[in-house]
Amino acid sequence: MKGGNLVFRRRRTGASADSAGGSILQMPVVRNHRSFWLWSSLVLVAIILALLSAWFLRQNNLNMAKLRDQLVQTDKSGEVELVQEAAKDLQNYVAHHMNTATGRIALQTLYNQAAEQAMEASKPPEISTDVYQQATEACRPQLTNYGYRAWASCVATQVGLNATTSLAVADDVAPDPDLYYVEYAPARWSADLAGICLLLFVIDMAILTLALLVVIIRKVIQRCCR
Repeated sequence: MKGGNLVFRRRRTGASADSAGGSILQMPVVRNHRSFWLWSSLVLVAIILALLSAWFLRQNNLNMAKLRDQLVQTDKSGEVELVQEAAKDLQNYVAHHMNTATGRIALQTLYNQAAEQAMEASKPPEISTDVYQQATEACRPQLTNYGYRAWASCVATQVGLNATTSLAVADDVAPDPDLYYVEYAPARWSADLAGICLLLFVIDMAILTLALLVVIIRKVIQRCCR
């Protein structure tokens, strides 16, 4: 009986050792499996967020371009109030969305109207109105291509005035071209879909970087302790 008991105990001890050995062998496998899925998930999420961020940023830029074109088309109507409304819509959109820089937008029609008023104000009283209007119409390409000074000089030549004197008068009443340009700077970060995806992408990349640093530090510590 004692011998039997002794043998029985040894068998149990052997079974326990086999079970423990199996668990020890399985632990690295489980850890490697979990690490693989963790790294894979982080990388996959980063790729998806990067693609979404790029797509939404592109949509922001396209929407800005539509509003910018609407402003240019509205300017052609010559209605100051409508132009102001279109410019305000563009400004509000740009202020709340990323990747929406407008660049300088020329309000050419409003500038031409202001230039015409200035030219009419500078007309000498001895010059016939009809002759003066014909000259301004004939020289209008100069206004669009080269600006108010070139237009005034052309009109002065057409009606037989001294160009130097005419330009001096024209400079006093000429509209400031800078007042007829608009340009809006976009938000550095916006709480829209593009901004949220970009923020999540940065957070995901920070987690990836931190996890990579932890792995490197552990490897260094393990090598130093050997």
